Amino acid sequence: MQFSPAQCKQVDEAVEEAEHRTTRYYCIPPFRWQQLPYDLLTRRDHEWKPLPEPILAQVQRLQKVNLSSHRPFEFFRIQLNDPSILSAAHREMPGKDIYHFLVYILTHEMVHMVRLSSILENEEDTLSACGSEESRVQKISRQILSGPEYNVFHPILERFCVV
Repeated sequence: MQFSPAQCKQVDEAVEEAEHRTTRYYCIPPFRWQQLPYDLLTRRDHEWKPLPEPILAQVQRLQKVNLSSHRPFEFFRIQLNDPSILSAAHREMPGKDIYHFLVYILTHEMVHMVRLSSILENEEDTLSACGSEESRVQKISRQILSGPEYNVFHPILERFCVV
């Protein structure tokens, strides 16, 4: 199972909205966000790797080498698990558009990315407090997507954001 072309378009739009909401929450200026390179994979992408069924998405901190300077640089990869997302959407929100669900998932992963890049300096911090880190990220994601102007996210937060 993979996203349809229409759902891939929704992914692109959801990325923009999740970026906007996350940068606004953290007050990240545009130049700083540009220093946080990431890519996004769906099942259609060549480097996509299967994730276990309940996982909706995953963010990884990776290193690449700049071809011109030959210096390593850090970047992040957000991988969406199309089959799990589509399954969960069908099960929990039958017949509904998945756009807002995608915004929730991507916002959650971008919060992880921001925290990994600036708050949690090394991965041991993340690994030693994995459960508490996930709780913090869920709490922050809920704060980003809550409020009277965001009523559309309430059912998604109630089903998927367990804080």
